[in-house]
Amino acid sequence: MDFTTGKRVLAALFSAIVPGSGQLLKRETKKAILYLTAFVILLLLDWPLRAPETYIGLMMVKIGATCLALVASLDAFLAGSAKGPRYLIVLPILAALILGDAPVSLIVLAEGFHIYYSPTTSMEPSVLKGDRVVADQQYYVTRVPQRGDVVVLRHNVLAMKRVVAVEGDKIQGVGDQIWLNGQLLSEPKVQHIVGPAASHSEFGPIRVLPGSLFVMGDNRDVSFDSRQPGFGQVSSRDILGKALYVYTSKVPGRWGKKIE
Repeated sequence: MDFTTGKRVLAALFSAIVPGSGQLLKRETKKAILYLTAFVILLLLDWPLRAPETYIGLMMVKIGATCLALVASLDAFLAGSAKGPRYLIVLPILAALILGDAPVSLIVLAEGFHIYYSPTTSMEPSVLKGDRVVADQQYYVTRVPQRGDVVVLRHNVLAMKRVVAVEGDKIQGVGDQIWLNGQLLSEPKVQHIVGPAASHSEFGPIRVLPGSLFVMGDNRDVSFDSRQPGFGQVSSRDILGKALYVYTSKVPGRWGKKIE
């Protein structure tokens, strides 16, 4: 069956957004079921399987959605084609590349996976200035922040810090060392680039209040954090999510790096 150019373009656009919908428009039921089934599988990887918890999972979902949209859109445009301008084939290709991952991206956002930009050096070397980080805003719905977690929080300003102490802990800074509940804390992720005099390292002992957290930056000498009175302890309600991995970075080789 031949279809008009306009109908094929419309079908291609539909299938670029929801693979299989263009085939339904053209009454190609078997193809529609095939593409829609593949599309549903991709959505299931988002929810409830939560594939974007890892960088590989997120890329698999986004690339898979774009490729499926491209195949379905081209099929919707080319199947049953009548003679027409050849240049129109760029329309389904552009539609798939631009709109192909839009539905799964919306599901990713709805599942609580958000991208945050790091504007400062306070979490280096774990998170560099300019890194874009994926954080799970649903992570602490069923969990409580733990010591060592890197969290995104809104405490007057949007910030990314490491949880060093939780409610009930007693914390003290002496020189470059942190003492937690009477024990010297091992901090392999921390760096000192200036020295104790500039690091606000002498503080405490401080008892962390109920429902609060004591957070610090890994780039200890330049971080504005719970050591300073102007920042102070952070309420658990201020935590937006747990930082998972680097989505993009200006530094080669950091894409997908897990934040620990």
